Amino acid sequence: DAIIAAVIATRTLADWLERFGRADVLFAPVRDFDQVFSDPLVRETMVAAFDHPIAGRVEVLKTPIRLSENPLTIQRRPPLLGEHTDEVLGAAGLPAP
Repeated sequence: DAIIAAVIATRTLADWLERFGRADVLFAPVRDFDQVFSDPLVRETMVAAFDHPIAGRVEVLKTPIRLSENPLTIQRRPPLLGEHTDEVLGAAGLPAP
């Protein structure tokens, strides 16, 4: 590890990416959380946003499951505690509390 780390430290990430790409080496940079979620492609394909009545604008990860004929989507925000109790009980044929 020490030998590889010393060699890697001699060039920039952009330089290594270009060199590995030219050499047809399978590679990917290791990114931290902020780097991953600032990537435009990641934001477009993996992140959904909604307005929450208490927390304000909230971003969540979309489902990783991709179905061609039945795409899964986030249709509404997570409920507040007890927000849908009457609706759920009514659907089950039970009276509201």
